[in-house]
Amino acid sequence: MLLSGYTKWLEVGIENKMLPHGELVTVHVRCLLGRVWLCTTSVSKEILTEMSVLVIKKVWKKPINCNIKDTLLFFGVSSLCSFEEMMFISYSFVRIVLYSVTFSHDFVSASLSSVPVQSQSNTTKSRKMNIQEYFARISYNESHKDADLQTLTVIFQHHLRAIPFENLSMHCGETIELGLQATYNKIVRKKRGGWCLETNLLLFWALEELGFDVCILGGNCYEPAERAYAAEMNHILLKVVIKGNSYIVDAGFGGAYQSWQPLILISGKDQPQTPGVFRFMEDNGTWYFENVKRKRYIPEQSEPATGTPEPGNIRKMYTFTLQPRHINDFQELNTNLQLSPDNILQKKSICSLQTPEGIYALVGWTFTEVKYNYMEDTDLVQITTLADEEVEKTLKDKFGVVLENKLTPINVRGLPPNLVDMV
Repeated sequence: MLLSGYTKWLEVGIENKMLPHGELVTVHVRCLLGRVWLCTTSVSKEILTEMSVLVIKKVWKKPINCNIKDTLLFFGVSSLCSFEEMMFISYSFVRIVLYSVTFSHDFVSASLSSVPVQSQSNTTKSRKMNIQEYFARISYNESHKDADLQTLTVIFQHHLRAIPFENLSMHCGETIELGLQATYNKIVRKKRGGWCLETNLLLFWALEELGFDVCILGGNCYEPAERAYAAEMNHILLKVVIKGNSYIVDAGFGGAYQSWQPLILISGKDQPQTPGVFRFMEDNGTWYFENVKRKRYIPEQSEPATGTPEPGNIRKMYTFTLQPRHINDFQELNTNLQLSPDNILQKKSICSLQTPEGIYALVGWTFTEVKYNYMEDTDLVQITTLADEEVEKTLKDKFGVVLENKLTPINVRGLPPNLVDMV
């Protein structure tokens, strides 16, 4: 039933010329395979293989001079490959045929040698998560016997200054798996960072372990180019209740608009912090999160600038409701962020980290250091363009990030205004 449904989808799309050719075809293929792989537990390797072959036959009209199906089945059904690796291989074969690359068993062997071997990580994954190991990762060695506001604040700040907001996996050929164990292994054991889904998931786990009353919420980020909030939920944040008061804790917004302390959930109350003044506004059950802008001084410019075309003095950030969420509610978002070609995270490699004075950010080859309140109501912004060979060194020296796979930096210019551009 599953295979016939996707077969029909492909046939209708191709016959009505709804599926484009060339590079965009591979995007559709990857979305298709990715959705099935991540969102459907009942799909087998055989079905994934059939779908790959179907795509090749339906989209690519030229003869295929080898038995791709048998080759895929051999590697996929055998114990040589995990299911994740099977999807990677299936997608790779689709790209190979679409681009007329010479297809041979030698090429298959070479391709397989670059696929991470699942068995190598089994030992790591079998190790239990440990709160002391997390504390060591964020350099926290203070008392945590009380689940109070002071403890929450200190842990939150250590988390922010140790764990970068980053999407580098997307630009290293790695798949981002949204699960607590996978996130823990990546951030705590491999000393990487993550985007909002990952870093807030880890913080959620840690706070639960410490006895905090915490739940996950979903947000809709503001899109400056559209002058509107996203129609679909695309952000994760946390709500913590302490002595009857609700606080919003969000370690995953990144950029220069990241709060440094828990924010009490009260409508209309200005809450000044070092990064700026934050506030919530509530309207009929929907909460709006805002930040009051400060001026920015860039030494290369003669006059301080706000760094944003938005009118007024308020920076809209996101909306949310108080409906509790589960991490599985964000699985489709996690998939789409990795696959959608229109996603800003596909067009920019990003790594940012909060510092005691402000923030470091690396977008593509552009390294930015922001120092808050360098002058009265003005932040200092220093921008440096790095050479290719300086990127990995900067990641290690400034962010503490050492990548296992080769990074391909990217920073597509000329895009509509967005929060990433306004580090």
